[in-house]
Amino acid sequence: MPKAVPALTATAVRSIKPPREGVTEVADGGCPGLRLRVSAAGDRRWTLMITDSHGRRRRFDVGTYPTTGLSDARTAAHSLREKVRQGYDPVAEKIARLRRQDAAHSGSGTLAALIDAYGGTEGNAKRGWRDAKARCSSVFNCLLERPALDLTLTDLQLAVDGHSSKSSAAAAVRYLRPMLKWGSKRGLCPKGIAAELEQPRGANRARARYLCDDEIRAVLGALDTPHLAGGYADCMRWLFWTACRLDEAVGATFGEIESGIWLIPASRTKSARDHAIPLPRQAIEFLQGRQDGAADLLFCNRRGGRLENWPKFQLRLFSLTSTSGWHRHDIRRTVATRLGNLGVAPHVIEVVLGHAVPHTALANVYNKSRYFAEHREAIQALADDLDQLRERPA
Repeated sequence: MPKAVPALTATAVRSIKPPREGVTEVADGGCPGLRLRVSAAGDRRWTLMITDSHGRRRRFDVGTYPTTGLSDARTAAHSLREKVRQGYDPVAEKIARLRRQDAAHSGSGTLAALIDAYGGTEGNAKRGWRDAKARCSSVFNCLLERPALDLTLTDLQLAVDGHSSKSSAAAAVRYLRPMLKWGSKRGLCPKGIAAELEQPRGANRARARYLCDDEIRAVLGALDTPHLAGGYADCMRWLFWTACRLDEAVGATFGEIESGIWLIPASRTKSARDHAIPLPRQAIEFLQGRQDGAADLLFCNRRGGRLENWPKFQLRLFSLTSTSGWHRHDIRRTVATRLGNLGVAPHVIEVVLGHAVPHTALANVYNKSRYFAEHREAIQALADDLDQLRERPA
């Protein structure tokens, strides 16, 4: 009968002297398979000798002494033994982790690469992919170069909670969830983190901000000044005239306008259907003499590119108008409110905003009208009302 191996004590561990050469290995009777290996150089390392799930005799690293004491080594060894018996291979996991890190250094296997891969197969076909990628790249910027397979829910949630803009962080979460689900099905990132990722608290609170008469007068006046003149000012004035969404205006081209009607294609609308906007006289006059090629943008920056630096422009606008706390999208709420005050029917306001017209279930089947004549009258009444507002004294 083999002699029982005594359990090590903290004092016994401290008293073990390094050998003159090679390695000394001392077994711990208090935890089967746990051994302390002491080298001639004085290095002390805990290891676990165990038979894995395939019947092979393996040695696994548990920790270094004194960073990992006797009690902690036993606890870690017990936990590791259970994992190994269930098929876990820490050596293979370490090799895989190093390979992921190497891939990340070369630009593949990262969160940024996952986002690009999703865009190439799914995202590019979706409206708003440009914004989705930009939001995710901004909110999760500190994680973009991390191996996607090493991402944890904690990593992602801390990035969300720490972002300065709750609305941007909330949008990034909405955009990233389908990317993570897509990636997890293809072994590109861990499973389960998409469903658990939360938006920041309070991010989904409905906005109620709209501009009052004095604010509208100040904003429209500032848009005509040399300080703001250019593509951004023209585009914002267009938002007041048409009640469109910012993305729709930013992407508008001359080829989309014909006979005083702006037809936004389904690929660029939130409803995924064509949206025809009859332009008011003021917008048509603005466009006269400006058209170049059909594919040219209606509104562009000084270099002829897409308008993208809206936060900077709006800060300048806030400073010039002494207004604050409103967003470009609040112009749509402002326009809808003014249309209501002008007596425009609710269903026509919905048409102006590009929403589905509310009908009963039966009317949805039979009534396909988009109330275009009423839409034209409402838009012109709105533009005239804004002109009169600017002419009235404050």
